[in-house]
Amino acid sequence: MIKLIDLLQKNTQFREIVRQLQEGMDCFVSGLWGSSASFFAAAVVRERIKVSGARPKLLLVVSNTEEAEEDADDLNAFLPGQVAIFPADESFFEEDADDDAAAQRLSILNHLLHGDAQTKISPVIIVAPIQALLQPVPPREYITENILTIRKGCEYPLEELTAWLQRHHYHATGQVENPGEYATRGGIVDVFPYASDSPCRIEYFGDEVESIRRFSIESQLSERELDSCQILSVSAMGNATAARSGQKAVSLLSYLSKDTWIALKEPSDIKGWERIAAVCENNRANALADDEADTNRTLHGGDSSTSLHDVATLIPMDELFGQMAAHVKITLVKLPLTSNRGEHVFHVKSEDTFSHDIQTIASDLRKIMETNTRTVVFCNNAAEKQRFQEIIHNTSLENDMRLELRIGRLWRGFQFSDINVAILTDHEIFHRYSHRREPKKPIQARAIDSFLDLKKGDYVVHIAHGIGRFLGMETLEDDGRKREYLLLEFDEGTKI
Repeated sequence: MIKLIDLLQKNTQFREIVRQLQEGMDCFVSGLWGSSASFFAAAVVRERIKVSGARPKLLLVVSNTEEAEEDADDLNAFLPGQVAIFPADESFFEEDADDDAAAQRLSILNHLLHGDAQTKISPVIIVAPIQALLQPVPPREYITENILTIRKGCEYPLEELTAWLQRHHYHATGQVENPGEYATRGGIVDVFPYASDSPCRIEYFGDEVESIRRFSIESQLSERELDSCQILSVSAMGNATAARSGQKAVSLLSYLSKDTWIALKEPSDIKGWERIAAVCENNRANALADDEADTNRTLHGGDSSTSLHDVATLIPMDELFGQMAAHVKITLVKLPLTSNRGEHVFHVKSEDTFSHDIQTIASDLRKIMETNTRTVVFCNNAAEKQRFQEIIHNTSLENDMRLELRIGRLWRGFQFSDINVAILTDHEIFHRYSHRREPKKPIQARAIDSFLDLKKGDYVVHIAHGIGRFLGMETLEDDGRKREYLLLEFDEGTKI
């Protein structure tokens, strides 16, 4: 994919945009239809990697959560493994905490503050919906208070570690399976930190940490030795983000290097969220006021447990955009503005108008290939790539070297006329518009030790019959002897 990006990096207008950005000038770029805005952003970041040590190189701000996820997919197609989403906490207006979102936000903040010694991924692009930026984050000192770093060869008594885990609402279990759990066995502590893909096993010799290893939940075998382990807590994040008297709410921007560029995708859509935010804040304030009044009445005039002054509120939009003034900004839009004399206009068109007939599709693809020097079709996975190859089998496209198939999750195709490149998606070509998002990486669960661990209603997998539901134990008589059997129910009520 780097070769495709190279074609844009050699473009004269692109070189001029990069020159202006490097000189500290804001730029307005239009004509970016389809997923070409992500293609452009990836090229800008590739250029930045050569000259800047800032991490991240770019913060891409979009108008909503769904768009953030789609743009992250697009960017990962062009810069695999170098993109992270700073999510909005969907429970911001609710009482129940969203530990996953809070852990991901905390993980990114910690990475920006201290670097990330635990993971090999070091994102150069952070994608954030505007809702995530308007939600305050903890001040820097709270990050240190809510992250515990355990280092190999250092003393940190086991009793102090388990006490810290309990204070920060980690749950003690017999065997860890999910983030936020820990288990102890003699001088060994297994802990599954929030925002981590796998748990860590910490072994002690006295009060000294003798070894730290990542291990598999399923096999319980070690996967990798570590020099240190960071354990994140999300329990205090809600209180930490609350704006206290005399203190301004802190935004993600305060964690960024001044050398980080900010790209605003369709700023009119971004600013349109301000009206929604105002309504949400008003509704939330009214609900909190009612709760506080009810609590005070219950306590006969006593203090409520949660004061409105201690509850985090959204950062005003104008204040957030004021903080952006310290950064170089790139505005990315589809429609050119004729009144903007300093605007850079690219000639890009979306490509989602293919016929439903296979022969006509082949003809449409040939026309696109004749117009462009490079034509690349992205398929979501290897199976879809194979299906594409089967469809074009015995057509003139099968052996045409101008057509290239790649695996990657791209949401919208486009033709970039300035560099004579067409980047298409198989789901648009064949009208599979229900482009499903990849599910989150599943957390491996250990196999049960005995059928006695099963509870009524649990789902099980039978080696011959597949997925079923455990209904309990049933006693049957066989050859005059009574025996207990597991009763399983399968599709259409079939029981065995």
